[in-house]
Amino acid sequence: MLNKAHNITPILTVIFLAQLAYFYPQLPEQVATHFNYKGEPDGWMSKSGLLIFDVFLLVFILGTTSLMPVFFNNLPDSLINIPNKDYWLSPERRDEALLKLAGINGNLRAALLLLFIGINHFAFQANILGENLSNGVWLILGVFLIYTIYWTIELRKTFRL
Repeated sequence: MLNKAHNITPILTVIFLAQLAYFYPQLPEQVATHFNYKGEPDGWMSKSGLLIFDVFLLVFILGTTSLMPVFFNNLPDSLINIPNKDYWLSPERRDEALLKLAGINGNLRAALLLLFIGINHFAFQANILGENLSNGVWLILGVFLIYTIYWTIELRKTFRL
């Protein structure tokens, strides 16, 4: 059940890093990193701090979502929370269930990378142009929220009886 999301992860990782490499030289030394609901900056960090944060964020997303299937494989059933757990984690279905979880997890990894690529784009633009954050961020967050709802429904459908 590994899917196309696993194939797109390297591409999204390159885009994330290329975006950072492209915009980093253009950023001011103090970078707005938090914006209020009106898009006005209200939190800052150094340019080098932002670089460290973004690289850490990328490593965290890739690491946690890539290692999650390994954790699932080594966790006791009592710590895995999926619908119809007794059925899916029975010895004859456990491997299939873990493979399905890996596929669903790959989709979430791709969505998270897309989310942060989009947010970074608007945050970098706001800093470079000295403007407020674009309302496009709300669109990205809305799409991610809708995707998260879809992802949850797919998780429930995948593990139905």
